[in-house]
Amino acid sequence: MSWNEVPEVSDRQILAALRPLYEPTRERARLAEVVERLREATDAEEIAERDRCGNRMAELDRDICVRSVEALDRIGLWHAAGMIEAALSLPPEVLEQYGSAS
Repeated sequence: MSWNEVPEVSDRQILAALRPLYEPTRERARLAEVVERLREATDAEEIAERDRCGNRMAELDRDICVRSVEALDRIGLWHAAGMIEAALSLPPEVLEQYGSAS
């Protein structure tokens, strides 16, 4: 198959490719709730918890993006996968200019 062809993909293949994204996405959402709840924290333990959750969210953000690239590639959406890969290769300071999705 050439680079510009989009393959026929079954619903089963799409589901198999995308289903693994849901659990890390759910975990990230749970962590985002904690970070939001502790946004104004002043207690050292709460600040530490907020920071731990924020750091884990950052790890999950990257993991979800990498898994998305793999999933999109598996179902033949190479262009979309390539766009995410390009974004992942940007220096963090460039990405910070656009703010956080959370």
